[in-house]
Amino acid sequence: MPKKSKSKLEVLALMDTYENEFIFLAGTPEEMRDYFYEKKLDEPVSIDRINGSEWLAYNKGSVNVIMIMKDDLGVIIHECVHAIQHAMDDVGIDTGVENTEITAYWTEWLCKHAIPFYTKYFAKLKQNAK
Repeated sequence: MPKKSKSKLEVLALMDTYENEFIFLAGTPEEMRDYFYEKKLDEPVSIDRINGSEWLAYNKGSVNVIMIMKDDLGVIIHECVHAIQHAMDDVGIDTGVENTEITAYWTEWLCKHAIPFYTKYFAKLKQNAK
């Protein structure tokens, strides 16, 4: 039986109350690179960099783009923490120990969206590979 073709790029876009944008991408390296071109983000992301990575994050101002290429819960959470730290910095909230509760709650909010998104995506990839 032939394998099903790869799906189109899947995008989860969220905005928090501070108007920070969090964009999660799931797809082929080419699709993710093309997303950068279409959205006119800073510099194009090289296919080699995406292919050689388990994850890739882009942060500029209030825009955070996260691409996860490995089905690994730890990597998803790890990248969410980085995205939140960039967002906190962008709105002027110190990321030091005195604000660990802010970091924890904000990261929890982001993970509650990112984890189901990537879990569903990687499950679909596994199903299509059969």
